[in-house]
Amino acid sequence: MVPSKTKIDSSWHDAFTRSLVNSGSENEEQRKNSFRSFLRWGFPKRSDEEWKYTNLKHLEQIGVEDSVGGKPKTLSPEEQKRLQGVLDDLQERLSLPKEENWELLTLVEGSSQLTPNTTTSFKTDLSAGWEPRPSRQAQDGLDHLHDAFSKEKSVLRVSSHQKETTQRFVVLDITGLRTGHSFSTSHLQIEVGKGATAEIIWLQCDLSESPALRQTRLDISLEETAHLKILNIQDVQSGGTLINRCHAAVNTQALFQNLVASFSSGVVRNDLSVLLTQPGAECQIDGFYGSRQGGHIDNHTEVVHEEGNTESRQVYKGLLTEKGRGVFNGRVCIREGADGSSAHQLNKNVLLHPDAQIDTKPELQIDADDVSCSHGATVGTLSPEEVFYLRSRGLSAGQARELMASGFAAEIVQRDFPARFRSSYLSWLNEFLNRTEIANNGNL
Repeated sequence: MVPSKTKIDSSWHDAFTRSLVNSGSENEEQRKNSFRSFLRWGFPKRSDEEWKYTNLKHLEQIGVEDSVGGKPKTLSPEEQKRLQGVLDDLQERLSLPKEENWELLTLVEGSSQLTPNTTTSFKTDLSAGWEPRPSRQAQDGLDHLHDAFSKEKSVLRVSSHQKETTQRFVVLDITGLRTGHSFSTSHLQIEVGKGATAEIIWLQCDLSESPALRQTRLDISLEETAHLKILNIQDVQSGGTLINRCHAAVNTQALFQNLVASFSSGVVRNDLSVLLTQPGAECQIDGFYGSRQGGHIDNHTEVVHEEGNTESRQVYKGLLTEKGRGVFNGRVCIREGADGSSAHQLNKNVLLHPDAQIDTKPELQIDADDVSCSHGATVGTLSPEEVFYLRSRGLSAGQARELMASGFAAEIVQRDFPARFRSSYLSWLNEFLNRTEIANNGNL
């Protein structure tokens, strides 16, 4: 990707200047350089191959009125009240049993400074910059923008001495509490030590009704024989644009399992890259995307088998409703000499309305000989024969279609995920289906 001239609204300059005031940053000059690079690169355009299906032009003139990059503003009493209501609702929906000892991190507008941090395992680094990641998504205009504004990083280290038990964590990432056009960044770093096991539920809830941009970055490293399971639920309202970038490095005999579930009437872009760095490394990355009310959800994945005898599995499913659009671009690279590797990738989509769209592009790049690989994609509508069968058993046409859509989406969480992950995912899935009108698409 090469820099392209972009007309950036002056509010971005003003927001960056505000973010430097009283920030106490130790890397201020680096941030300034990053912002200059952002102005040179601009936002990705549809002429860029990686962004051909997702349009970010609305961000150029977004008119940023509020940003989090320096010291966060204190929430107003009204915002505090709204925040508490959101937190109470989310924790009630999760219903996490106390005996499982889930630790909590709450981020508000990208910062843990706006709310008490109740966990002892997450540490906040207020002077942390970040280095370019070795992946195809690195160093475009969005990365420079994140570098320019990001100042706080939450770090979670699961030690090797904790390997006798599973460590469990919840991250409640709340944005859009403030009115007006806003922008925020957040940065999480997760390190799982040798032989340790961790489970994380990460809820990203964006309440924006006015145009807003949220950028998140998640850096993950798994040491030898470590095991990490993540459920990432994204709930984005019509004004929100969420750019989520995750990079994971997986070591010898380690297992990384990730399920991202996106429910959006706004714009969501997920960039996930996984490096299988040593023999025996394994990953299972799954996803579900459900668009509502014209939502646009774009998933780009990249799995690189750097060494032989590594294994990757990907299954992504989408339900697209009226004027909804989904994008899946999954890439698997097996490096030269990585013999004995296994990689399987599948993308399935159901269009619930004649105006729904899906663009899917699974890719394999194989530079080794002795490998087992497969990839595929399907696009269709609900089967009229199956709808007819369910109606013959007493269901209405609407009930039959909803039951079939639910079964299609629920299957993805049935495979080797903890019960708490399943119940949380199904809670958001059921709400999505209850708020979605499933057209008969001309079948019945």
